[in-house]
Amino acid sequence: MSNSNIRLKVVSIHLSGFIRDIFVELIQVIKNLSRTLRLIWSITSRLTLVNLISSVILGILPICSLYLTKLIVDTATTGILAPDKHQVFSLIIPLVIIAAIIAIFTAFFRSFSHYISIVQSSVLTDGLNNIIHEKSVHLELAYYENKEYQDTLHRAQFESNFRINRVLLSIVKIGQSLISIGSVLVILISFSPIAGLIIFSSTIPFFVIRILSSAKIYALKQLQTENERKGRYFHWIVTSQIFAKEIRLFDLGSFFIHKFNDIQVDLRHEQLSLHKKQLIWESFSQIFMTAAIFGSFLYIVIQTVEGGITPGDMVMYFMGFQMFIGYIQSIFGGMSDLYQDQLFLDNLFQFLDHVPEIIVPPSPKPVPQEGFNQIVFDRVSFSYPGTDENVLSEVSFQIRKGEIIALVGENGAGKSSIVKLLALLYHPDRGKILVDGIDIRSFDPIGWRKHIAILFQDYSSYQLTVEENIRLGDLNHPGRVVETAAKKADADTFISQLTKGYQSVLGNFFSGGHELSTGQWQRIALARTFYRDADLVILDEPSSSLDALAEMKIFEIFKELVIDKSAIIISHRFSTIMMADKIYVLDKGKIVEEGSHRELYEKNGKYTEMFRAQADSYQV
Repeated sequence: MSNSNIRLKVVSIHLSGFIRDIFVELIQVIKNLSRTLRLIWSITSRLTLVNLISSVILGILPICSLYLTKLIVDTATTGILAPDKHQVFSLIIPLVIIAAIIAIFTAFFRSFSHYISIVQSSVLTDGLNNIIHEKSVHLELAYYENKEYQDTLHRAQFESNFRINRVLLSIVKIGQSLISIGSVLVILISFSPIAGLIIFSSTIPFFVIRILSSAKIYALKQLQTENERKGRYFHWIVTSQIFAKEIRLFDLGSFFIHKFNDIQVDLRHEQLSLHKKQLIWESFSQIFMTAAIFGSFLYIVIQTVEGGITPGDMVMYFMGFQMFIGYIQSIFGGMSDLYQDQLFLDNLFQFLDHVPEIIVPPSPKPVPQEGFNQIVFDRVSFSYPGTDENVLSEVSFQIRKGEIIALVGENGAGKSSIVKLLALLYHPDRGKILVDGIDIRSFDPIGWRKHIAILFQDYSSYQLTVEENIRLGDLNHPGRVVETAAKKADADTFISQLTKGYQSVLGNFFSGGHELSTGQWQRIALARTFYRDADLVILDEPSSSLDALAEMKIFEIFKELVIDKSAIIISHRFSTIMMADKIYVLDKGKIVEEGSHRELYEKNGKYTEMFRAQADSYQV
């Protein structure tokens, strides 16, 4: 086979592959568009109908105006030579009045359509946000701890509202233009079908360029997602109260501003480079359309001079050709926007279609309503999704009713991972977690979580009132007294000193808010945990921000609270750990020692090493 034949075959293969990819992509775009329309209809069906009716009217009115213009011009032209001017005026004035009425109606419906679009856009945005929020709160924790999922979430959050509203506007624009173009086409074909075809063909390069540009913009946005998130992160660091103290103490402002600017410059350079190329190619496409319009205009003028058409026809046809090319551009522009928007909305549908791994079993078993006697970890191993390294390996232990156990170990030993597994935020890779002999995966996750209360190490601080902050611990029992939970957490004293007591807004995000110390925020979080009145209470570093006296007072109360419950304490403070009935020592994801404080200390092992290290730090 010759080299030329080989090259032709290679080109043929590439071309067929390109065509196949385009076809597959087009099918996906059509599917996304269909789904988008169903979504829009499900949220704003009535407003969609009103918008469509308004668009139909706006599509017809310009054609009426066009034909009236022809009648007015023809009547005026004839009247130039007519001896009875009053008769000419009697014909023209009604036509002008009708044209004025049509112009008023057009202006009214244009404003009305704009208003309806604003209302529909607002309702659609709220509806879509609700859908995203509902999906977000039911996703498993792994979704938020995975980089790829974060990219998808970022695209869904920051593109969807803009894109779905633009889809709505594009559809309205295309529908309105199609109605208008149908009427104009009848007029143009009556003059010259060939001229109409030439003008139509002149818009195709513009359409092709817009479609190709849309695909390139989408591809670029996909590549830029992580850098966009980095930019938002650095912007948040510079503008957030959380980092304000260190930004000023270490004079970090210029450092993070420079990082933000570097990312923005790179993003902008890539985007402008693409848009510059798009501008050049679209400018070339305008040459074809301009040549088609003025070529047609020349043909119309010649026909008028030769007596083939009236001056009114000349005006009508010329305006018709201009309107025709405008509508074609509007349709093609709307279609290319739709194409681009559907590519971006694919990110939203990927997000909405994500199936959580932590779901309600087909036949969930009931959680013991009167509490449970024991929880057993049976040779549990676990690694976080996307990683191969086990954070827990063959971990086995048990928690009995009325027992307080403690988990102790260095950072990264696997203590917090045990908490996440108990909360059904993840499933073990191997082994089982049994509640009175029932696999925890057999429970409805939401139903199981109602029986446990957890103070996470990275607890949340809500910018709400004190009462709301505490009640968030159990919204299903609003009748419980928040003051009781606050007293258990030793928080009632400083709460009573706030301006409005339990109705005081916490934090400084909103007017009248009260910023708390780290220790006070932790006590609010503790009160929220105690308010839940759960069968299993887990405290992850509960005294990290408390002073020694507050710690002692809280844990005296805590021991009374969990007499008929089960409790797990994770802490680096051995003064806290020593109160546990049983202590499990973790090292590199494995339980290496277990027993009471005295038993472990006498073993002279890992526990003793850590205890002595902390005790030595208190020596004077």
